[in-house]
Amino acid sequence: MEDIINIKSFIQAFKNVLYLLKITLVALNFIMKKFWFILFSLGTLVSQEKVDLLSFGAGVFNIRKEKNRTSEYRVEYKFHQNLWGVKPFLGFLITARSSNYTYVGVYIDIYPKKPLFFSLNLAAGYYNKGNGKDLGFPLEFRSGIELTYKFKSLKRIGAHFYHISNASLGDKNSGTECLDFFISFPIRYKN
Repeated sequence: MEDIINIKSFIQAFKNVLYLLKITLVALNFIMKKFWFILFSLGTLVSQEKVDLLSFGAGVFNIRKEKNRTSEYRVEYKFHQNLWGVKPFLGFLITARSSNYTYVGVYIDIYPKKPLFFSLNLAAGYYNKGNGKDLGFPLEFRSGIELTYKFKSLKRIGAHFYHISNASLGDKNSGTECLDFFISFPIRYKN
């Protein structure tokens, strides 16, 4: 009986995700139709680099509340392929309490003043609480901002602040905020 309830919960969560995706696509369509000139003008500030990035980071998981606060470690791979400056990435995070999060998402690099810039990112993925914080649902979403310094060699160092939550898909939506520091190495491909 419990398996049937879990399957029904999963199906409902999947329907909710599809609904959120539909809303997102409708909003993006509206933005593209009505505000294309803003996106076009942002094109001068958006990175068009042709290198992938391999990033390693370490920091604090659940930085705002002492309960369940722990260290975290992450690795991400950022692809250079883009659509209007939006690029895909994937990653894996693990905490000292064996919580882990595997995710995929998109990011955009914005350069208001080189070599400093910031990146906005959104991701979705699978979260396993291990011995750490219960975020209330296996499907979790991440939104974040990075402040980064880029060297002439294209290596990057920076700080990343982000929020993870399940968008109220589960009965519980405690969410968490995290801060980490990272280094990124360029991966170049020959054409």
